[in-house]
Amino acid sequence: MNDITNFSICKSKFYNLKIPILITTIFFISTSYVAFIIDVPSEDDDHLWYYNAGTEILSGNHANVALFNAPVGWPILLSSLDLIIHDAFITGKIYSIFGATGIVFFSYLITEQIFGRKIALLTQTLIAINPFLHSEAIITHSEMLPVFFIFIAFYFITKKQLVSHQIIFAAIFLGISFMLRYQSSLIFIGILIVLLLNFKKYPKHFPLLFTFLFFLTITPLLLYNFENTGSLLDIDPGFYLGLNSEYKTPEMDSIAVARLTGTGTSESIESQILTKNYFHNLFLINPHNIFNLGLGWASFSPIPIIPYIGILFVLGGVIVTLNPSLNKKQLLTLLTIPVILLSFLYVLNHLELFFLAIIVPVLIIAIPSLKKLETNIQILLVVFCSFMFLISFVAIRVPWDLFSILIIPPIFTAIFLLKVIPKISSRIFNNYNSNTSFNPISIVLIFLIICSSLFLSLMFEKFSIYGDDMDYENIIFPEEGLEKRSLKFTEIGHILSQEPNIESKYVMANSLNFAYYSNSKYLYAKFTEGNENDSINSYISRENWSLYELTFSNVFSYPPDRYNKINPSPDYLVYDKKDRDMTNLQILSDPKNPEIPSNFELIYMSDKTGVTVYKIHDLEQ
Repeated sequence: MNDITNFSICKSKFYNLKIPILITTIFFISTSYVAFIIDVPSEDDDHLWYYNAGTEILSGNHANVALFNAPVGWPILLSSLDLIIHDAFITGKIYSIFGATGIVFFSYLITEQIFGRKIALLTQTLIAINPFLHSEAIITHSEMLPVFFIFIAFYFITKKQLVSHQIIFAAIFLGISFMLRYQSSLIFIGILIVLLLNFKKYPKHFPLLFTFLFFLTITPLLLYNFENTGSLLDIDPGFYLGLNSEYKTPEMDSIAVARLTGTGTSESIESQILTKNYFHNLFLINPHNIFNLGLGWASFSPIPIIPYIGILFVLGGVIVTLNPSLNKKQLLTLLTIPVILLSFLYVLNHLELFFLAIIVPVLIIAIPSLKKLETNIQILLVVFCSFMFLISFVAIRVPWDLFSILIIPPIFTAIFLLKVIPKISSRIFNNYNSNTSFNPISIVLIFLIICSSLFLSLMFEKFSIYGDDMDYENIIFPEEGLEKRSLKFTEIGHILSQEPNIESKYVMANSLNFAYYSNSKYLYAKFTEGNENDSINSYISRENWSLYELTFSNVFSYPPDRYNKINPSPDYLVYDKKDRDMTNLQILSDPKNPEIPSNFELIYMSDKTGVTVYKIHDLEQ
């Protein structure tokens, strides 16, 4: 009898998972097709740099590797698997697609155990069609795998009735994620806050158990960091402040240099600069990266194609979930707060920080309402807020750096669409049942969101593979003759690979891809360094490059020259003209220009891409 009962339970669980598995499978097949069939190579070269760093570490040359506040886990993982695959691009894409597919599946499992099947299915759909998730799945960045492990941790920690083994699994998977990306520490802090807030509800050992196992899991990384850098965490926020901050002082470049060369840690940064950057990140940059606040299309908003709309849906879902009990006086007070804050920002000439006026009333509602919520819902809100408040100390450049909280905006968007919209429509149109989630307005909105997100996903994939010179429909059925963006790397890599002793020669270029495909050494250049009036030979000798520019070149080169001991000279130069390049260097795109030095021998110019390749002879000018 028990066997029959267990079989029935398993059958029921599988039946409930049929649609989530189908959505996950479609995502996996579609992204795999694009990544491996349409576009095996990639224009992006971040993974190559991490791959080379991992190779150096495994060979014992770890002291010459600077990872910019990144743990060694990802480089080691990437280079280790490549010992079997023997193709850095394929290796990176295997990890990316595996991680992204896991994110899609676990997004359903997490949401279903908190809010039920309907909201879970819509949440999973919104994540599966997210343009930035598609983009990250088909290229080879490091984000997908650690975010996947975070999602597994979310799955265990958001159980309605927490028990010890769930705490154990959550801590371990979060620790594994931490060894790949340090941002996982912010998730750890958020979860720990919730466990402490519910100290009386759960056994008193839960926070201690969670903390102990998290640090036990990351102990190998801590020991590695301490042995090789003298620091347990090897983290220096000042590096990012010096590198990407909106508000900078001339001295902040030295911070990045000190970090890259291992010559010291950050100097103290002016508190005024620190404060300005913090609020700029907190109330402008990061909200834009999530919600698309009219600054461009670069966000992972659940409604990415229309500015501002995403934040309204998310906040609407949050407020409904909080279910605050407000009298008229309290409601009026909350409505006046945005007006006061906006006026204040206007006087200070910082109206671009208007997100402050939106979020403050919500926080006022949330703080007294938080204790009334189930713990698993608390985790979503506290993790989101703590993550945003903590990560804003550094400048986040791209949306995927915030993928650790990817699941949260779609959840509350789904709540808004399936719970709020029906109630609103029932008041406007009395013939609609407010208890019906899928009323006509909800269906139309969901359909439009899905269509717009799929369209934008196709645009992202199209841009990643082919650039701008193709019709959107050709992403699925590419026309014969369409040229991939990666063509220039494979094409020129093949040309250079035929040169004598190329494996011992240095290629100066703006992308590591050229060196990877030619199997050469690499000297990194942006073609924006030095002085505008420098000669081309002065430029390639790097004689007038600033310490900041020289350091970045050395660290991004291969083999890395972190301490400037090698000071290599290029044997070949690959020039791919960009508008931002120094004017004096742009003549390299015209091999017939008489100002090109006599020691530069043109060996190839691509008719398709316009990239020029020169062999550099050691001749006097």
